[in-house]
Amino acid sequence: MLVLFGRYSGSGPGAVRISGTLNGERHEFASDVRFTDNDQANGFIHACGRRARGRYLLDEIRLHGENRELKDEVTRLARSTGSSRRTPRT
Repeated sequence: MLVLFGRYSGSGPGAVRISGTLNGERHEFASDVRFTDNDQANGFIHACGRRARGRYLLDEIRLHGENRELKDEVTRLARSTGSSRRTPRT
């Protein structure tokens, strides 16, 4: 399973294409889509995207060390989602 997050602007028909190499062979997957201005039916997607962004930022901190920019972005993201979960200290 592949989960891909991205942003778009505008609305209307479009195409999503993903290409890459699988077992040494080039593959392309394509799907026709219709972008909307404000899709309320799929609100969960925004939460999934925020969680993925948070995981990415925390991985960057683990890999490259903490810096002010990453720390501020993690804090901003947590506050914007109303997150109250805290990681226990050991």
